[in-house]
Amino acid sequence: MISTRAVKINGGLEETEQWHKALPYRMTVPVEGVRPTVLSEELAAELDEHLAFHRVFRNIYGFELKGDRIIRLEKELEGLPS
Repeated sequence: MISTRAVKINGGLEETEQWHKALPYRMTVPVEGVRPTVLSEELAAELDEHLAFHRVFRNIYGFELKGDRIIRLEKELEGLPS
């Protein structure tokens, strides 16, 4: 959803391998005359942590997962607005 908005309103995504990491932080900055701030800095940081967790999960296929971190991240997701 955020990447779709960035393409339509911001004119595209960064053309780097790290575009997915930079995108939430780009959306914390209003673009004068185009759009207001889309995400708070706090939410962008939370999304970054979840993205990091996703990369670990995808790369190790669950063999080294820490249960307490999974539970904490799940509870944080439940608290986010839908």
